[in-house]
Amino acid sequence: MQIALKRLKRTWIGYVFVSPWLILFCVFGFFPILYSLVLSLQEARVMQEPVWVGLYNFKYLLSDPTSDLWLTLRNTVIFVVVYIPVLLLLSLGMAYMLNRKLKFEVFWKTAVFMPLVTAGVVYAIMWSNMLSANGILNTLLNALGFDDNTLLTNIHTAMPTVAAIDALKNAPYWTIIILTALTSISTDLYESATLDGATAYQKFRRITIPLISPTLYFMLYMASIGAWNVFDQVFVLTKGGPANGTLTLNYYLFSIFSRGRIGLASAVGIIIGCLVLLTVMVLKRFVKSENDYY
Repeated sequence: MQIALKRLKRTWIGYVFVSPWLILFCVFGFFPILYSLVLSLQEARVMQEPVWVGLYNFKYLLSDPTSDLWLTLRNTVIFVVVYIPVLLLLSLGMAYMLNRKLKFEVFWKTAVFMPLVTAGVVYAIMWSNMLSANGILNTLLNALGFDDNTLLTNIHTAMPTVAAIDALKNAPYWTIIILTALTSISTDLYESATLDGATAYQKFRRITIPLISPTLYFMLYMASIGAWNVFDQVFVLTKGGPANGTLTLNYYLFSIFSRGRIGLASAVGIIIGCLVLLTVMVLKRFVKSENDYY
């Protein structure tokens, strides 16, 4: 006990500096999560006294035929599967091009980064107008023989289209991160590889990718986690349609909460949190870390 008190006397100033963050985390992070867990075990509705029901909400979501949880989970998985590769290829490709000496460099950088400073809802409305019946993209699709607004009204193409649009919105942010990693690579490495007869593809695969792998690894983690929480693009573009083909987990949570079923919505939130945790565990297990490249 005396040793613990002496150690506390030596380190109390550190706890003072950490305390603001710790208080904010408890108030806006830990306690809301804990309260949401309690609500998920209750039949809680707006303006009604909550009733303890145990695991009933989870049983309903996982096994009741009237629950759309499995449909929303399938849709969200489709979104993640399309969103991550498109985001990675776009971000890496744009960063690689911007890292080269291009004419009108300022113009190209401005064009690439423009979606980053555009509000998500405004961006989605812009795409909704372009894919509307009289929109420029829909007119082009009609000229190619497609039906009106095929991409957003066809149940098979609606979710991939939403995923691609969201990837286009977030690609500039990751382009900046990857571009920073690319500019930190010494040109001496490329010059040495050129003298050894390496092709552009070999230099990209053997030098560029390994040296920016920590950045790509971090991007894969964060983008995979964020993909489970897509909402604004779905809300503006499709509102879960057609035929619930774009009904994602976050939009499903919103629809339940808007009907006043707070307990059931909390249960969906807990499930989303578990899926995010599972995603991190899977990535940790199967995806190479930055140390595996060296």
